[in-house]
Amino acid sequence: MIVYIVIILEFICLCAVISAGGLWAGSKLGTRPKYRDEQTLIGGTIWSQIVIPIGLLISVIVEEPLDVFVLQYFVITGVIITSITGTLLISREWRMMKIRPGDSPPVPPLPKRYDSTYLGIGLLLTVAAVLKFTEFILICEF
Repeated sequence: MIVYIVIILEFICLCAVISAGGLWAGSKLGTRPKYRDEQTLIGGTIWSQIVIPIGLLISVIVEEPLDVFVLQYFVITGVIITSITGTLLISREWRMMKIRPGDSPPVPPLPKRYDSTYLGIGLLLTVAAVLKFTEFILICEF
């Protein structure tokens, strides 16, 4: 029973990360921040959290069991990566929302003070982190 719950959680988390990837790929190039490090962080998080869970799901479907330690390692790594990226994106966009129009921001302003696409990506990655942490707890009990 727990195996099915873990598979469902992994699938929902994968859908959230793919949705974040769609938002990231569909965002206008003009609204993307000019920081290459932020783009690398977002892209790396999205692609790693798409490829690795698909491999884990395939190993479960073909009934080729992985060692529990390996499975826990990949899941806790996913929790760390998605939570850090989601938190950084949400905090950055939140700070940009708090800047009043008369204040001068520390970086050149974008056409809008904040980017709702990046806020959405941050929220989706944070939801994925919570789901992955729940999955980690279930795997530890299993």
